[in-house]
Amino acid sequence: MKLSIPVIVYRFDPKTFSEGLEVHRIGGMPLKIYSAARTVVDCFKFRNKLGVDVALEALRLARQRKRVQNRELLRYARLLRVERTHVTLPTGHRMNAKEVKNVVASVLARLRNTSKSNGVPFQQVLQQYAMERFLYRVSKSRHA
Repeated sequence: MKLSIPVIVYRFDPKTFSEGLEVHRIGGMPLKIYSAARTVVDCFKFRNKLGVDVALEALRLARQRKRVQNRELLRYARLLRVERTHVTLPTGHRMNAKEVKNVVASVLARLRNTSKSNGVPFQQVLQQYAMERFLYRVSKSRHA
């Protein structure tokens, strides 16, 4: 049987390979598939290969469909060492608040500039930034 879609092979650390694996029966055959939370975290781990937009969309869909819990996301993020991942905006700027007087105005200005220079709708850039900040805050939460 030939596949018409490209297959990309990744190597995983043997210590974390089995974490999040679930067995599903498809056509009577057992098939091992990673959980939704593990998949989302993997998307962030491989964001430079897959694209930040893919990682953010995976997170958005998983949260929207209520397939992941914050605790699960944080557990896998710690396990796969992406807990403190910061998403770099398409312009290559990282969002941080060092030596900025009005952080909110500064962030909004940077997001608007990113939107304008890349021809991406402002709402989309804002949504991506909000999701990145959400993940960061979950990682810092005492409830995680």
